[in-house]
This record gives sequence, C-alpha cells and structure tokens, in this order.
Amino acid sequence: MNFKPKKGGGALWGLLLGSGGFGTVIWAVHFSLVQPDERLLKWLLLTPSYLLAAVFFYLLLGAVLMNYKVDEGGITVTWGLRSIHVPWPDLTRVVRVTGRKNLGNLIGISWPGYMVGTYHLKGLAPVKMFATQTRDEVVVLETTRGYLGLTPADASGFIAEVQRRSGKESEVLDTSDLSEEVMGNIASEDMVYMGLYALNLVLLAGLIAYQAVFFPGSGASRTVVLLPALGIGVLAFNIGNASRIYQFVPSGAYLIWALSLVIMLTFLTLSVVTISF
Repeated sequence: MNFKPKKGGGALWGLLLGSGGFGTVIWAVHFSLVQPDERLLKWLLLTPSYLLAAVFFYLLLGAVLMNYKVDEGGITVTWGLRSIHVPWPDLTRVVRVTGRKNLGNLIGISWPGYMVGTYHLKGLAPVKMFATQTRDEVVVLETTRGYLGLTPADASGFIAEVQRRSGKESEVLDTSDLSEEVMGNIASEDMVYMGLYALNLVLLAGLIAYQAVFFPGSGASRTVVLLPALGIGVLAFNIGNASRIYQFVPSGAYLIWALSLVIMLTFLTLSVVTISF
C-alpha cells in the first residue's frame, strides 16, 4: 500500500528558490564577465554554480518523487532515485511524535514544505528525515540501522498498516512534556537569531532592488552586478551553517549572521558608490 507524504508545497517552493537563486547567479556571471581576460574568472564562478544547481535539482527531484510503501516485505521509502527498504524484522519501534519539535540540522537541507537529511530530534535521537510538513506530527521508525522520520498524509492509516503487518504497537511522544533542558533552544523561536536572519534578507532584497532600478543606463561597470550574486551565495552558505552551529553554540550563529550583515552592507555600499558616482 502506497502512502503519500503530507502536501506542503515543497516541490513548488524548491522550484521557485532554485530557479530564482541559481538563475540569478548564473545570469549575473554571464552578464558581468564578457571580456576575454575575464574568461578564467567567469568559469571559476560558473563551474561550482552549475554543479551546485545540479545537486539542488536532484534534491528537488526527491521532493517530487517522495513516497512511502508498506507491503508484506516491509517499509520502503522512495526519495528521488533512491529507495530505503526496512524489512519487518529490522523494525524495532514506531513512535508518533507530536507537539513542538526541535530538529537540529546535522547533515541535511530543508526549505518550506521539505526536509531531508540527518537531524537531531531533541528528546529522541538523530533521525534521517524524508519529510514534508513536520509541524503537526512526525512518524519515527526505529530500525536496526537507525531512525527514519516520515510525514505521511494519512498518518493514522500508515501506522495502522505498519502495526498490522509488523505486530509492533506504536507509542506517542509529546514533546510538550519534555523539559526545556532536553528541548534546547529552537532557532525559529529565537528573536535575535530570526531578527539577524531577517535583516540579511532585507539587505539582500534592497541590494537587488537598488541595482534593478538604478543600474540600467548608469554607465557603471558590469562587474557591479556580481554583488547580488555573491550576496545570494553568502546567504545560502550561512543559512545551513548558522542553523547547524546554533544547536551547539547559539552565540556562534549570531556571529555568523552579524558578519553576514557586514558583508551585505558592504555590497550595498559598493553598489551605491559605483552606480551613483
């Protein structure tokens, strides 16, 4: 029996973010570096951009093709071109995780409506997530090879089928019952973290908007258009690293976003000076 993950718009969000981000960067490099002596720099920037774009769209394929199957042989999680099979003898525990969740990024990637990779689910264990919406409920399967985190749209039906075929009873973990010490700090609820993150987004949006309005017809060097592309790269790099560092040293994550703010302000200042004078 096949079970679809919850609908969360993850594939659409990924398509918009990937197309907008990588499309802007690749266009900016092609537009800015047109001289023969700039060819080496151009391909030094384009090569990693194309490689990262290919990786990103492979992750996007995972969002499109994600599926959970339960049959006589066990549970099969399909993600992109990969399948993870859990035979019934390897299943040791089924946990319905409800309430507020703290999922610390260890080696993973996420955007609205999509989460894949290894995350530390505070109060339980490191979990390999193949999920969409994690706000309401996450079904965690403990196996002999570790934990899997899934978000089937019909969670009750999925668990009933697993229980029927495996003979295992499910249990409920309500994270609202966990102590603050166990739960730890949640980045999305930290006003300082989210405030610095939002300021970075505002400055990057302002940089892009300023150049879109004032660069055409200004006579400024085309290379100034590389600044928004570099800003997008800085933001993307810091989103993953700040979230990972936050769960261990929150002040380290603040420092990353503060330094990012300095970079964004520098890019905006350089744009104003180059285009206006």
